[in-house]
Amino acid sequence: MSVSVKCQYALRALFELAKRKGQGLVRLVEVAETQNIPQRFLENILN
Repeated sequence: MSVSVKCQYALRALFELAKRKGQGLVRLVEVAETQNIPQRFLENILN
């Protein structure tokens, strides 16, 4: 079973947000940079 790149990016973003739980607001650009996800693509996924 393969998972699409879009799904992989979404999961990585969720994992990054979970890691930062309790630290307040997290900027999208920080998640994108930390997880090496294109920012524009991440904007579309999380929208």
